Amino acid sequence: MQRRPNNQFLIEILNDYESGTSYKQLQVKYNVSQRAIARYLTWAREINKRSIIRVVEVDHSQQRYDTVGDWQWINGCLEIKVSRTSDQRYSYLLALHEMIEAILCRYAGISEADVDIFDVNYIGIGEPGDHEQCPYRQQHKFALSFEHCLSQELKVNWAEYEKEIDSL
Repeated sequence: MQRRPNNQFLIEILNDYESGTSYKQLQVKYNVSQRAIARYLTWAREINKRSIIRVVEVDHSQQRYDTVGDWQWINGCLEIKVSRTSDQRYSYLLALHEMIEAILCRYAGISEADVDIFDVNYIGIGEPGDHEQCPYRQQHKFALSFEHCLSQELKVNWAEYEKEIDSL
């Protein structure tokens, strides 16, 4: 009987698969059989059922709309998708921002639907969360303050970070 790989490895395979990597590509990347990939994906999905927060890096084109960070509550789990960038620290910053924003919105009674409707229909300069009519503006600003703090600790040049994010 095959030994079960560690959870981090299994989630990595699931993230690859959900980001559009085919079974064949997974076989080559991880040097395992198609049957092993199927088994690993099953195990990874079992792990995900127990997760409360899940973060996935995706190609920008796979976002639901033109955004670099997106969150949804799915079966009680906070699912965060961040656009893939040139620097993994940027992904951490995006994920932290989305996590804080989503949790604060939930506890302030601001629905995911209200956030999505505002974001999708936003026409303006800058981020939707910065607009004074934004229903989650306070939560966005609070999340942004944590994003700034973490960027300083990670030695991220904020101007370079914003430039890349804006270019996606």
